[in-house]
Amino acid sequence: MRPTTILTRLIRRDPDPAGRGLGAPAQAVIDRVLIEPEDRTRFDRVRAAPVRPAGLADYVIAEPGQSADPLEVFDRLHWGGQFIYITPRIRDAEHVIARFRARPEYLIDSPIQSITRPRAGFRLHGLTTDSHFFVARKIALVRSDQWSDRYTYDVRLAPDPTRFGQCIVLKQVPTYEGAVARLAGRYPSADRALIEKGARKLVDKVFPIFLTREAAFLKILQSRLPQTLSCRVPTVIDLQKDDRGFVRAMALNWLRLGGPAMSQLEFARQSATLLQALHEKIGVIHMDLRLDNFVVTEHGVGFVDFGSAACLDEDFADSPMLRTLFNEMLSTSQIQRDLARFRDKGRVTSRLLLDSYQKIDKAIDLFYLTLQINNPHINPDFQDVVDYDPRGEHARQLARISRKLLRPEDPSRPEVKSVRDLVERLERVG
Repeated sequence: MRPTTILTRLIRRDPDPAGRGLGAPAQAVIDRVLIEPEDRTRFDRVRAAPVRPAGLADYVIAEPGQSADPLEVFDRLHWGGQFIYITPRIRDAEHVIARFRARPEYLIDSPIQSITRPRAGFRLHGLTTDSHFFVARKIALVRSDQWSDRYTYDVRLAPDPTRFGQCIVLKQVPTYEGAVARLAGRYPSADRALIEKGARKLVDKVFPIFLTREAAFLKILQSRLPQTLSCRVPTVIDLQKDDRGFVRAMALNWLRLGGPAMSQLEFARQSATLLQALHEKIGVIHMDLRLDNFVVTEHGVGFVDFGSAACLDEDFADSPMLRTLFNEMLSTSQIQRDLARFRDKGRVTSRLLLDSYQKIDKAIDLFYLTLQINNPHINPDFQDVVDYDPRGEHARQLARISRKLLRPEDPSRPEVKSVRDLVERLERVG
C-alpha cells in the first residue's frame, strides 16, 4: 500500500466542485504539485467522475474571496485531504498560512511557493504575473477543541522519516489530559475525581495493553495472510514501548481512502471475504467492525483497529486482568448495545447471534458486518467510493440475505451461520 498520494478528490461544495473549470493560476499550481503520474491519474479520474452535491473531499482549492478558515476546511476534508491556497498577493498567503500553522490538526506539506507565468506569451518586465500558494494537509481525525466517541487513541498522520513527501499513521496512547477531556465530554455529570481516576487507569493500563495486543495481531496478519489480503490491513513500521514492555505508540502504513468507486455488492463481498480469512485462516475475531474501522483503498476493502481483537480459542483463565478488561469492554461496546436493541425489538431472532451476546464470539463479527454492508454511507468517507442506492437491486438483495441471517425461519437452525455461508450467498447475487 502506498502511504500517500498528493491529490485525489476535489471539493464537493464549491461552485466548481470537481475542478472542471480551474483557472490558469490554479492549473499551474496543480501542474507543479502533481509530480507523480499516479497522482495525476487519480486527479483526472476525479475530474471525470459525476459531481456529488455533498460529502467530504480529498482536495480543497481556495483563492481570495473563498473560505480559508482552518476549522471550516477541516470539516470539509477527508483525513489526509489537502488544502491549497492560491493568491496573487504574497502577504495574503503569509496571513492564511499562519492560521493553518497555528492549528495542530494540520501539517504544512508545502510552504509558500511562487509561480511566475507570462502574459500573452511574453516574459518581459510588467508582462508576467505571480501566483503564490501553499499546501496544508489534514492530519487529525478530530479537531483539538472537540472530542468524539468514534476514536479512542490519539491517531494522526505524520511525515514518513524515511521517504520525503510521504506520510505514515502514528497511533499512540492519548495524554492523561486528553483522556480526562474525553471522559468529561462523554460523562458531563460525573464526579471530577472519578473522571481523573478513570483517565489514569486508561492511560497507564488499559490503552497500553490493548495497543500491545493490536501490534501483535497486526504482525500475525502480515505474516499469515496472502499478499492480496495483507495489503488491506495495516503494517507495523515501528513501535515505542515503555519500561514495562507495553506499546505506547506505533507507526503504521497509511491505508488511504481511494480507488475507483465500487458497488455496494462488491463492498459486501470484499468485506466478507477478508473477514472469512481472519476467522478461518488466522483464527482472529475483530470484535469492533464499526464502519469507522473499515477502509476502502486502491487495493480494496480493508479493516483497521485490531485493539479489541481476540483469538478464537483465547482463554483468559490465566489472566484475570485481561478477563476483567474484556468484560468491561463488552459491557460498554456499541456493538453489544446494538445487538441487545435488535434483540429487544425482534429484529434479531437467530439463536447463533443471541447466544453471542456479551461473549467473545465470531458471531459478533458476522452480526455487525451484516449491518455495515446494508448501509455503507453511514460512514461519510464512503460516499465517493461505494455506490449505494437504498432502493437499488443490490440493496434489496443484500437486505434479503440479511433477513435470513438475522431472522431465520428456524431461529435454532439458521441457514447463514458463518462468514463462509455469507460469502457463498453474496457470490450468488447477480
